[in-house]
Amino acid sequence: MRSVRNNLRRWWFAVLAAVMLFTVPVSAADSVLSSGKRPFVDVVRHRWYYDYVYSAYDQGVFSGLNAYTFGVSQPMTRAMMVTVLYSMSGKPDVSPETPFRDVGSDRYYIKPVAWAYHEEVVQGLSEDVFAPDQNITREQTAVMLHAYAKKTVSEDLTYTKDLSAFDDAEECSEWASQALCWAVKNGILAGRDGNRLAPKEHSTRAELATMLMKYRVRYLNEKISDYNSYLYTKSVIQGYASTRNDYWFGTQYDSYNRPSESVRFQSAYGEKFNTLSVGSYEYKTIYLTFDEGYENGYTPAILDTLKKKNVQAVFFVTYPFVKENPDLVRRMIREGHIVGSHSTAHPANGMQSLGIDGAQADLEQVQNLLRDQFNYEMTLFRFPAGIYTEQTLALTRSMGLKSVFWSFAHSDWDPQSQPAQASSLQKLKDRIHPGAVYLLHAVSSTNTAILGDFIDYAKSQGYTFSLIVNN
Repeated sequence: MRSVRNNLRRWWFAVLAAVMLFTVPVSAADSVLSSGKRPFVDVVRHRWYYDYVYSAYDQGVFSGLNAYTFGVSQPMTRAMMVTVLYSMSGKPDVSPETPFRDVGSDRYYIKPVAWAYHEEVVQGLSEDVFAPDQNITREQTAVMLHAYAKKTVSEDLTYTKDLSAFDDAEECSEWASQALCWAVKNGILAGRDGNRLAPKEHSTRAELATMLMKYRVRYLNEKISDYNSYLYTKSVIQGYASTRNDYWFGTQYDSYNRPSESVRFQSAYGEKFNTLSVGSYEYKTIYLTFDEGYENGYTPAILDTLKKKNVQAVFFVTYPFVKENPDLVRRMIREGHIVGSHSTAHPANGMQSLGIDGAQADLEQVQNLLRDQFNYEMTLFRFPAGIYTEQTLALTRSMGLKSVFWSFAHSDWDPQSQPAQASSLQKLKDRIHPGAVYLLHAVSSTNTAILGDFIDYAKSQGYTFSLIVNN
């Protein structure tokens, strides 16, 4: 037991050393944004898991599902759980032999499962079945962590705390009661909404990250860092220019028919602030985007056309649009389109008119609405009216959002003054170019009428339609 504890300590100090190297102060705002931007778009500030998730991430306990997503609400499997505990123990060398016929020798979790089995941290569901891919329940999580504690903690872990304070206490399995009492007593496991312990519901990644960090606080005297301003600092954002800019793609074009101003903008800001105004000239790709400030009755027809033509698009929606049209948003998601943010308030004078804190709060409000109602993560943003500053570009990047501008737009936004269909279609055709980002307003009867014809024309010219990816 002492050797396990010492291995854990050595591993933990190594992680801390790595974190210290990662967090060496830098003076340039560009460096802070590029190396220290808040990585996960689904880890929401001021929520119960925020500090715990980022502490677990920075201290090497957890990684994300990818560069931009932690997977807050994703369930954990039994194999994932033992892999985390195995890593916490310093990944000791162990014979991969187990009695479990469903734990293949080529699987990433073969050694973690073998270690957990031989250390009696976990048992199989039967003598020869481990069920590595089965989602782990909250009571199973408590049992596994309790068994791990018995191997690493030199104190009595027997608890008989009454769980009757929870409305669903009778749902707790007898075999898990001791571990649940221990976890609740030590503040490692908390109830869910509605005063429920939810013992048989699946543990989420955010819950497990929280439990593991609370375990470290309790038994390893570790500290939870305050990440409420994690990688978002006013001093960094304010290091950029606050001058208002009104984006426009101009009237000059390069040899690929791409607007020269869009090309310049992409060169200046694309990598620096994670923006897209025009794509590469090497691929005959078109990105269709629609702005949705309010619903004018045309979005269903637009979605019908896109479905018929087998084309996906990005719909940039405001908070009021989502609140008033949840079925349309649900359909967008169901049919494979991307739902991006177009802000909550759509301020007429630009996001900078809200101030840095106000702009962040505005963006988080619409993001949280999509999370809460649709379990959907927004990764793209379009600045209202195309008004931006370098500060607001830095803010959106720090929040994990890709800011999407455009390389084509036309006068389609006023429902009372719609352009002629024939001339508008010709404009869309004439200005076609590789990497084109088309901005179309979904309130437009003209756009709705000509969309199918434009898609057919673009395909006849060898173009493909793609979705914008935040990477």
